[in-house]
Amino acid sequence: MSEPLLREAKPEDVDPIYALLDAAFSPYKDQYPIDAYNSTVASKEVLTQRIPSEEEWIYVVTIDEAIVGTVSLHIKDGDNLYFYTMAVDPKFQGRGIGKILFNKLDQMAQLHGCSVISLETSDPLQTTHVIYEKMGYKRTGKTRPYHGIEVFEMEKRL
Repeated sequence: MSEPLLREAKPEDVDPIYALLDAAFSPYKDQYPIDAYNSTVASKEVLTQRIPSEEEWIYVVTIDEAIVGTVSLHIKDGDNLYFYTMAVDPKFQGRGIGKILFNKLDQMAQLHGCSVISLETSDPLQTTHVIYEKMGYKRTGKTRPYHGIEVFEMEKRL
């Protein structure tokens, strides 16, 4: 098995990114209203619109050319690097793929002069909250309704 490689997503990556998102979030599917789940696991149409885009980026981590991790991000409010979705193939969790993606977020924030990196998450994703906290993210206290569930904001100040 080769080393993980990080690269920008290409149009031909849409199907494997979608499959990865579905595999990563499917254990939580019963805890989401269907609209919330379908918005969290970006459709192939949405992914196609985002690759390529001048306003947002999708990165993938590959091992032996298979996509094993992904993150989607854009700059919000001028100095906030916001990431929509981060996912690691369940078969590759615990192998440093997430750390590669978090390092890319830090790099992109620095490159674009951002003072904060933020995300929104929900209660069903308890295991990810621990990871976010280990990576320096804290709850801001901001919440909002999201397709029938409540999401809350976490951020990392740089």
